[in-house]
Amino acid sequence: MTRLRIGLAQLHHIPGDIAGNVDKINSYSQKAAAQGCDVAVFGELAVSGYLHQDLILRSDFIADCDSALQEIVQGSSDLVSIVGHPTLLNEEIFNSASALQSQNILHTAHKERLPNTSVFDEQRYFTPGINSEVFRIGDVSAGIVICHDIWFDDSPALELANAGAEILFVVNASPFRIGKQQDRNAICTRVVEQTGIPLVYVNIVGGHDGLVFDGGSTVYGANAKPITTVTNFQHGLAVFDIDLSQPCLPLKTHSEPEEQWLEDVWQASCVGLRDYVHDNGFDEVGIGLSGGIDSAMTVAIAAEALGAENVHAVSLPSQYSSDHSLGDSEQLCANLGVNYSVLPIKEIHSAFADSLGKYFGTEVTGLVDENLQARIRGVSLLALANKHNWLIVATGNKSELAVGYSTLYGDTVGAYGAIRDLWKTQLYQLANWYNTRRSNALPQNIISKAPSAELRPDQTDAQSLPVYEVLDEILRLHIDEHLGVKEIADAGFDLETVSDILRKVDIAEYKRRQSAIGTRVSAKSFGADRRVPITQRYRQD
Repeated sequence: MTRLRIGLAQLHHIPGDIAGNVDKINSYSQKAAAQGCDVAVFGELAVSGYLHQDLILRSDFIADCDSALQEIVQGSSDLVSIVGHPTLLNEEIFNSASALQSQNILHTAHKERLPNTSVFDEQRYFTPGINSEVFRIGDVSAGIVICHDIWFDDSPALELANAGAEILFVVNASPFRIGKQQDRNAICTRVVEQTGIPLVYVNIVGGHDGLVFDGGSTVYGANAKPITTVTNFQHGLAVFDIDLSQPCLPLKTHSEPEEQWLEDVWQASCVGLRDYVHDNGFDEVGIGLSGGIDSAMTVAIAAEALGAENVHAVSLPSQYSSDHSLGDSEQLCANLGVNYSVLPIKEIHSAFADSLGKYFGTEVTGLVDENLQARIRGVSLLALANKHNWLIVATGNKSELAVGYSTLYGDTVGAYGAIRDLWKTQLYQLANWYNTRRSNALPQNIISKAPSAELRPDQTDAQSLPVYEVLDEILRLHIDEHLGVKEIADAGFDLETVSDILRKVDIAEYKRRQSAIGTRVSAKSFGADRRVPITQRYRQD
């Protein structure tokens, strides 16, 4: 057998949905067999779902995963299915993948390199394995490598090739971030160049609590002929024919269009929100719509992710809300077909302010009054969520989260943040990109007007913060590059401004800890990617 037909099953495996994951594996094995495949390949930890976190420390969970694997084994046919799963051996847990055929386990590989940075915490759960053995698919020698193991110069892939492997199967749970696909292409191409054998790369797809897995499943090697393919961020089965008698040459990689990252971020944002909403048992969402770009883009993402009929945009104007904000909001919802309603908070605000004024013995003004408006909006949205069984989507962006430019229990209200990992400047880029592809559905005034919280007369963001082009670059240097005050100032920024911004970042950590999770698109999102104490006194003036 010098030819193999291989089915790449790019699927959404929900953590803990063991029965559902088994059904998907069995169903797609049957689909692959019906298309004449010799092999069907599934993602990393397809049985348990990834990220399972501390579920995997439960003995009943591990036992159920093992029972599920045995069920898949008993249902296996002549088709070879390569399936990711956890394994308990001698009271140690391994991140494994097994090749199954005709009610037998042909081979099991265990992940060797356990990532323990960024969003990964695998050393908390797994024991490193050792894997340099090949197995047979007919008369073809094959090897299995699990995700992170190929990202090293001394990858286990080299050992498997030296052991006689003629093809490598790499099962993955590799989350999206901007630029990740280019990195994967470079890594996989390097492995093919090093080993001289084709590499079958399969990645899971879908959103999991803020992480989005984008797929990217393909075969690296010019002797592979695609019969059917599946695009990034989509579920499906890609089928390739591989002629192993031909010399293996790496696929020619093409540079991505300059705006590819915008398309990818859009897709990730839609997938992340859609799967979070549906996988947690909701159908409809509610969004507080202010007339600004943050809430407008959140509504646009929700409309595409969930269908416009399932999105409820609510304007909650106070006495400071401008007419154009209401007009822009109504026009946006009309353009998108989203449900739109208005719930004024002026009377509620007056009642609160009068009551508190009597308690204070003075008129309610300043920050107290501004935060009061935001919190009234938060309470109102949550009341609507309780009434209608909506999931509330938060509208804060990464720049605001960084400096605490949001009111806790007000602007931060929501179960999921669709734009929480996008800098404000990136959000403007995404809005302009969106309009060129969606017939200018976003009213131009939303993009062009000065950003404002509209909590006092003539308020703009620039009264409290540097312009976003400056703010975002300072934040990027601090968050992404780990630079301090003096280093950022040396890069050409005003020392006093930098010191003030970094102080704001430090003291806003408690807010970020209480804010909604949301779609991760960068390598340094707030949360698992960046871990700093709330209570700390390291300041650099």
